[in-house]
Formats: sequence, C-alpha cells, structure tokens
Amino acid sequence: MPDSARSLGPQLLVVLAAACSPSGTDGADQLLLGPRVGTVIPEPVFRDFYTALPAQQTVVGDPAAWRALWDGVTWGVSPEPPLPAVDFSRDLVLVAAMGRRPTGGYAVTIDSVYRHERGTAAYVTETEPGTGCITTQALTAPAVGVTVPKEVAPIQFVVRRAVHDC
Repeated sequence: MPDSARSLGPQLLVVLAAACSPSGTDGADQLLLGPRVGTVIPEPVFRDFYTALPAQQTVVGDPAAWRALWDGVTWGVSPEPPLPAVDFSRDLVLVAAMGRRPTGGYAVTIDSVYRHERGTAAYVTETEPGTGCITTQALTAPAVGVTVPKEVAPIQFVVRRAVHDC
C-alpha cells in the first residue's frame, strides 16, 4: 500500500463509518478517538460557494500552505480579497470543500469540533439539494474554513451527507 494511502487510513475509516451510520456520527468518532472530553470553539475564516478547491477535508498548519489554499478559494475573483490573517504559532485552519458541483444548492459546514481522549474530531455536513429544489444553473464548489487552537491536534474529520428537501 502506498504511504499516502496508509496515512489516510484512519481518516477514511472515520468518514466511511460516519457515512454508514444513520446520524452520521454514531460512534465513528469514539471508535478511533475515544470518549469526548471537551468542546473546541472554531472561529470562522471563510465560506464561499464558488471556489476552485477539489473535494477535501484538510488541516492547514503553515503560511505557505494557507497562501496556496487561499489562491484556490479566490480563484477567478478580481480584485483578490486579502489573505485572512492566521497566527500559525497558535492556530490551525480546518477546511472542508465539496469540489465542483453541477448547480447551486450545495453547501458544506464545519458544525462542531470536539476533543476526545486521543485527538479531536471536526464534524462536517455536506448538503445537496433535493430533487424538487429550484437551484441556480451555475457550477459551484462550496468550501468553508475555521481556525482552532493548534494544541487540539491530531484532528480527524467526521463527514455526514444530507439532502435538503425544498
């Protein structure tokens, strides 16, 4: 198995376990991270529906990676909004992106972040429009970013998918 696939194993397990459970988080987080021991208050950094980011959940921990990611968030925007200030000596940026979608009506949120005995779980909801929804007929690529204190690492993402019926 390639090193990249091996390093994603636990993260993929959390995502798959969350996707297979009715509520999206029934025990998946505790399977790998242990019982909850506290709440982390994420601070919003950005939310956009027209990015150039691929589908991903990632942790950004340095200025160079943050600059590269911001270029994907602001791709095609003129003038480019300034890079939000992040103090990487104390914070990390958690990013959830859905990648390109065929219409509007898609959204992604980082709902909550909880500390566990063996790490931290960031709970993400990816929402798509139901079949009866009227949506914009434009390509979208929703993404959201929040900061959390650096000491909460390691961080796993628990992803839940939902359909918004209009």
